[in-house]
Amino acid sequence: MAKKVIVAIIFVLTCALLVWILLFWDVFAIKKANIELLNEEGYINKTAVATKIESLDNARIWLLNTDQLQDEFNAIEGVESTQIKKKYPDSLIISFEPKVAKGQVKSGDKYTVLDASADVITVVDKEVANLPVLDLDLNPEHKETNSACVQAVSAIGDELKGEVVRASAKDKNSVQTQMKSGVTVYWGSMEDIAYKTQIAVRILKDKKLIDGKSWLDISSPETPALK
Repeated sequence: MAKKVIVAIIFVLTCALLVWILLFWDVFAIKKANIELLNEEGYINKTAVATKIESLDNARIWLLNTDQLQDEFNAIEGVESTQIKKKYPDSLIISFEPKVAKGQVKSGDKYTVLDASADVITVVDKEVANLPVLDLDLNPEHKETNSACVQAVSAIGDELKGEVVRASAKDKNSVQTQMKSGVTVYWGSMEDIAYKTQIAVRILKDKKLIDGKSWLDISSPETPALK
């Protein structure tokens, strides 16, 4: 009986020691110098990231909830998504996917940068070079219209890098984009956007075809009109 008691006491003490080692021993305390940041680019708020990293210094790696931490990093300006990997005993690898700017809206003397969902990434003091200017109303009630406009800019911009200079939309069914060539592309709605993009790209790449032209209507992609 006494032997069983001794074995039980040893077992409890061993477990307690193991818990102490895992949770409180400094070997398993995260060192901020050992936190590796990957792809911290674009409009990611580096100050906010640095503040968050500071709060992780000396945190116990076993107690760290990476899902919760990813959500906290995802809430930082400019971050699309985050992946966090623990590297035992005291390190983290944090990989960011930055939000991609698709256009900018002039708001007073500042410029509001939007992503592919027409959500605000950041606000800057100067016009961003090589980023289309969008003539849009950022009031939330116009979100559907703004999303359609950004969708068109993204579609044609992905195919013709740097060629879109301006875009506008009175409503979701009257989107148009202005190209560097001087041609304005009228999309109408975003229905059949992939097909419309193929037609627009094919025509816009034909320099002889668009020479002297200023308007391309692809609202009906089967019968595009160039004038």
